[in-house]
Amino acid sequence: MGSGRWVLVLFHVFLHLFVISLTIAQPNLQGYQCTGTVNYTQHSAYPNNLDNLLYTLSTKTTSFSNFSSGQTPDVANGIALCRGDVDPDTCRRCVDDSTRRLKQLCPNQKEAIGYYDDCTVRYSNRFIFGIMETTPCVYLANTAVAPNVVQFNQTVLSLLVKLNDEAARSGGSTRKFATGKTVGPDNLTIYGLVQCTPDISGPQCSSCLDKAMGWYPSRCYGQLGCRILSPSCNFRYEITAFYNESPADALPPAAPPPATPPPAAPPALHGGIQSGEYRRTPLQKAHGPSLKKDSFVVLKKVRKKNATWIVLVTASTLTAAVVAILRFEIFSLRKLAALCNADSLDGYTLQLDQGDNEEMQYFMLTTIQAATNGFSIENKLGEGGFGPVYRGKLDDGKEIAVKRLSKNSGQGLDEFKTEVRIIVKLQHKNLVRLLGCCIEGDEKLLVYEYMANTSLDAFLFGL
Repeated sequence: MGSGRWVLVLFHVFLHLFVISLTIAQPNLQGYQCTGTVNYTQHSAYPNNLDNLLYTLSTKTTSFSNFSSGQTPDVANGIALCRGDVDPDTCRRCVDDSTRRLKQLCPNQKEAIGYYDDCTVRYSNRFIFGIMETTPCVYLANTAVAPNVVQFNQTVLSLLVKLNDEAARSGGSTRKFATGKTVGPDNLTIYGLVQCTPDISGPQCSSCLDKAMGWYPSRCYGQLGCRILSPSCNFRYEITAFYNESPADALPPAAPPPATPPPAAPPALHGGIQSGEYRRTPLQKAHGPSLKKDSFVVLKKVRKKNATWIVLVTASTLTAAVVAILRFEIFSLRKLAALCNADSLDGYTLQLDQGDNEEMQYFMLTTIQAATNGFSIENKLGEGGFGPVYRGKLDDGKEIAVKRLSKNSGQGLDEFKTEVRIIVKLQHKNLVRLLGCCIEGDEKLLVYEYMANTSLDAFLFGL
């Protein structure tokens, strides 16, 4: 082969690698929401104020910042928060990409939020500083199921509780971030990260993370990796390291926000997920409580020119190998993404209420349906004023009795949760034991340990 052809080959190889490096370096948008209820017009002062705000956020943010531009009613308020372990340059690139793309994804919207791997950026015409907000929320879950699910969940939640305490108490107003790792079943190393925006208080941070972890049973149960992203806080865990072991320098003090105005009405939701697979039916089946129809995000895929380049560079053997590795990493951790459902059961709080010697489990509806043969009449033990009781058998052979609360009982979600907590606290070794519960859509179920010689009243009334 002549020297000229070698030069061309080497040129193509380096060109392909260069293009791939640019693609990989692009900040990864995980999800976004256009939450404004009113659009702005180009003739108003808001678009100029928004441009000034986004420019300031993109040029001044190296870790955390909050700014305002303009005056009411056209004021633009913004918050940019980078993950506590990323360096200032990575932070700036992430915020800069977000400020540019959010305006494109949410044209003429007065309020929007973008969730990235390395940062979160939000803006609004309403006051958002120092206020804990848990919606709009996005979750992403690894579809691979953990071995020894019960023990894995207990290990993950123990780690997240520990990190919650560290983040809420660390660094005063300058840092609310914590990372850590622990060893789970089958010697799996589990890595965890939690973070709150520094403008909220320590108790608010803890409360926000409590709320996010309350979605764990219905969104992350048994998954090898999961993250919940909300405006004021987020958590993530994986079985591979995803954060830098040495956190970035402490955050500088945030700019003092203006005086607090009266609260505004909750915003409407419009948005999308930029990564992962979006399928409505499998998502409902795989992740607990059915999502409300208007809780689903509307996918808005943003095509990039460099995405076409990735296809072109596969002509090179070396590049093909790199792409194959990337495809393996992506598909081995396939994600399902959707908005969090605020009506899901707060299983995390139930776990905290029981003490160290009791084990409380959140059961998926599909698990109970399989155990009771679809609540068949053959499995029915009897019926009381609050609903029927069914006998069932779990996959591990354990026999259970399921109290299915009647839809006409008049008992709402709060009353149901209160009943569960009371039963847990009143449990005695001589009484029938409550193993767990389930709430999905209109279904509210209590799962007891089945004992053949126990009277039906014990299951009907929890005695």
